[in-house]
This record gives sequence, C-alpha cells and structure tokens, in this order.
Amino acid sequence: MTGIEVLDPSAVHKTTRSGGFAMHSSNASILCALSLAVLSCTDSSTNPVAPSTSPSPVAKPDSVVKPPDTAIKLPVAGMRLGTGGYVTSGLWKGYAWSLGLGAGSTVAPADFTTITAADTRLCAKGIVGKDPAYGGVVMVGINLNQDALPAAGALEPVILQYTPTGSGIRYQVANPGGSELRIQLQDHSGTAAGRWCATLSGESGTVPWADFNTTCWAPSTGKAYDKEALKDISITVPGKNLTDVPVDFCLETLSEEP
Repeated sequence: MTGIEVLDPSAVHKTTRSGGFAMHSSNASILCALSLAVLSCTDSSTNPVAPSTSPSPVAKPDSVVKPPDTAIKLPVAGMRLGTGGYVTSGLWKGYAWSLGLGAGSTVAPADFTTITAADTRLCAKGIVGKDPAYGGVVMVGINLNQDALPAAGALEPVILQYTPTGSGIRYQVANPGGSELRIQLQDHSGTAAGRWCATLSGESGTVPWADFNTTCWAPSTGKAYDKEALKDISITVPGKNLTDVPVDFCLETLSEEP
C-alpha cells in the first residue's frame, strides 16, 4: 500500500477558552488538567488555644497527627480524560483533537470540547476521501506536553516537546468500522521527516519505538524512529486511491510503555 503524506495539523487551528475551535494550529483541541495532591496535616501544637484547667483528653489512635507525606508522587498511568478533552496519561498532558485531510474527508466530532471527566474514550466517525496520491486521512490525536487552558478568553497554551523515556506505546482501540489504523508520531517540524507511523495489528497491544518509521507502509524506504522529541501522537485512518474509506473507531487508551 502506498503511504500518505500527512500534513501537519498544527497549521490548522487555534482556540480560546470562550470561543471554541477555529482550526488546528496546535493540532489541538481542548481542556482540564490532572493534578497531584500532597497530603498535609496541621500540627495542633502550633494552634493557640485558651488556657484550661480541664484534664487533657487522651488521644485516640485515629486522631494522632501524622507528618506530611513528602514522597514524590509519579503521574497515574493510563489515559484519563478531563473537561474539554484535556488528556493525561503518565507524563503526557495535553488536549485531544480530530482532523480530516483531503478532498471528501470528513470527521465527527470536529473537536472534543464536549468531553468531560465522565468520558472514557475518544471516538470518531466519518469518511477518508479517495485520493490518487493517497493524500486522505482522518486523525484523532493528543498533544503530549501542553498545560490546561487558563482563565476564559486566554489563548490556548503552547504545545511543548516531549522526549520519550519508555520502550514504546501501549494502545487499546475499538474499531467497528474495520478500517486500517495506524499510530503516528509527530515532531514540531511539520515535515514528512518528522512523522513516523506504525500499522496496528489488532485492537490492543504494544508497539516498540523501533517499529515506527517515516514510511511504515514500506519501512525499507524510510527512517526508523530514534526517540526524537515529539509534539503529538495520533491514531490515523489512511486513505486509498480509488475508494473512500469509512471511519468508525474509538481510542480507549494510549500510554507510554515503561
């Protein structure tokens, strides 16, 4: 199968908290952050109290003041969705987005602004339009290093780079449409040399970093991925040259394999 030349979605959209999507300049879409909590307790001896001649009560075991927990807490593994499509997964954090490229390509939803913390997956339906040059594609992606939106009216936070530390990617999808699915890695360059892909062999599994290639449909002609810094990761449905491709899939989890 001939490969597709996936354009950089970063050329297509900017958001504001109050205005929703315009198009994906950050590839991006939308909102809410996972925070880490550190337990802190107040020592009652530092709180002044009125003098008393009453006997001091004996402390019960469950009322003993514990010292603050200062242990470093790592991010929770596994993909979690937040308000407006803000995704966290281990060390990854950023907005989810959808994109259709090529004549006749459509994707719904156009963005993930309606996602809440109660949702568990990112789904897309549509069509990849046929293209003699195999230029059609539908994508659902996640920015890897992006803060959550600040106050209403502010511009969407910049997307920073993320350098992988693990051994590859763990994924799980549902694919009732039956189309070919790939995972695509993308850096900030917006060039074909800064995009690597791997074709998924099933609805769940792991893909080692070494399996990603700039031409995953013909690996011998491309360049293997070598843990270069990335901007985003996406699930893509590649198009065909003579027929449209129906799109109907859900991304259920995507995370970095240790």
